[in-house]
Amino acid sequence: MEESLYITNKKDLCFWEEKYRRLYYGNEFCSHLMPVPGELEEILNFAEGKNTGFSLVTGYAAEGDLQKYEALFKILEKRRPDSEVVINDWGILELCRDFPMQRLLGRLLSKQKKCMRILDIVGKLPPRAARHFQEISLNENFIGFLMRNGIKRVEMDNSLQGYRITAAGDLSFSLYMPYAYLTTTRLCPSNICNQEKGAGLRIPLSCKRTCRSAECLRLYSAQMPVDLLLKGNTVFYESGKVNLLYPNRQLDRIVFQPVIPL
Repeated sequence: MEESLYITNKKDLCFWEEKYRRLYYGNEFCSHLMPVPGELEEILNFAEGKNTGFSLVTGYAAEGDLQKYEALFKILEKRRPDSEVVINDWGILELCRDFPMQRLLGRLLSKQKKCMRILDIVGKLPPRAARHFQEISLNENFIGFLMRNGIKRVEMDNSLQGYRITAAGDLSFSLYMPYAYLTTTRLCPSNICNQEKGAGLRIPLSCKRTCRSAECLRLYSAQMPVDLLLKGNTVFYESGKVNLLYPNRQLDRIVFQPVIPL
């Protein structure tokens, strides 16, 4: 099992250990946290110094973000054409067609069933119904689409109810731990700190990256088996035990998140 480290901020390079074989860098959830070219160059210098694999994590993209990603891809094409690009937006897939990097299907597009309350009901369901909540949303047509577009690896979260990898063709899988993302939005509670009083919650046009310094908000409910973790514009929960329901060689990479990835 390959172990990788996923960071969204260069200061988190302090979590690097020699056991890691790959470095993930980037942001899935907010275009305002997208790396700029200078930051990417610094991270690539680190990865080259450690002689490790590199994966650039991309997020969902507005029209104006595509040129910024293209600039990052040109850096990878020049310095690390063997890199991977984690795709969380179909527009990014289209942009990747012009570049040699390997393409991975990100966890925003892999469409797992991850609501924590599934954990409360899955043991009460008939086996066939339980499998519905545990299987990854892949079918023959979708797998064919991925293969035709050069995607041979799928990124996934460690869902609480467990998961089954079946009928997955020749795909490989990566498992993100310990933070599973539950939902995200372009609206950002952290950005309210930068607005005038009474401005309300809105899609930020500018950003001071307040979420990076703000504390994670822990949300508790007696109806939920675990706490929700609100950081910036995204809700996560923590799941630290591998919940694969039976051994599968296609799951061959663990992606460790030392902190919530924002």
